[in-house]
Amino acid sequence: MLDALLQDGLRNLDVDTKSNSIYADIFETRGCIPSLETFVWSSPRLPEALSLNFLRANPQLTKLRLWLAVPGVLLETRLLPLLLSSFSNLNSLHLTWKGNNIPDSAIEQIGSLKSLEQLHLSAGDQVGWRHEWMINHDSMRNHLYKLPLLKRLAFSRDTYKTGLSWVNVDMYYENKTLNNERPEDLEAPREVNDKIWEREHRERMMSEAKKYAVVIPNLSWMYFGQLSMGVLDMDDGVRREAIILSKSRSGCLARLNTMFGWKTH
Repeated sequence: MLDALLQDGLRNLDVDTKSNSIYADIFETRGCIPSLETFVWSSPRLPEALSLNFLRANPQLTKLRLWLAVPGVLLETRLLPLLLSSFSNLNSLHLTWKGNNIPDSAIEQIGSLKSLEQLHLSAGDQVGWRHEWMINHDSMRNHLYKLPLLKRLAFSRDTYKTGLSWVNVDMYYENKTLNNERPEDLEAPREVNDKIWEREHRERMMSEAKKYAVVIPNLSWMYFGQLSMGVLDMDDGVRREAIILSKSRSGCLARLNTMFGWKTH
């Protein structure tokens, strides 16, 4: 019985509160669990009118994860204002938007959560080859530089434009279309063009990573474009350089699940 688990002394909780009405009722009335540090809300299809009473009763949380797609209205007009109002100990946050966009106004709110040490954002389809979220890195930097403690930053299921208007952004990783495709490229073996595309993609992501390293002073690890990147402090004590840690692109699921959840295996 779930209510037997919700006793004082519980530190980590990962649950689908919508799996049955009993679970929903318990979370509606349980109140504060003073020992609770990590809450992973693993419920699909959360409604816009979802009750946040359980969260409201537990502002001591240090880690919060909603990794399944959540309606933007719920996140932007109810959840984020709640976190801003009373979650001063929150140092880890993972949110996933339903739909293919995270509004600039939402990033602005997140940029005011000054206690955050790690942040993972995502949007759009979470499985399969389609990547719908065309991320705006300039907007991210414009707001997230305000997070003085931020060390780890992850964006998953992000996608990018190419220089060719006929290529759909959701097929960026699938098509691997070169930005400056020439007639002779069409005649080259696919594996040759794929290698060129991978190199161009890594250079493109590195360009963005270097900008994050400059504006976010404590940043040490990043993940976007399906690549893991680190940040090195140079010997002069001033410059900070981004480096790619990944040998190849990957979903990084195991590391992200451990970093932003609580299970180690």
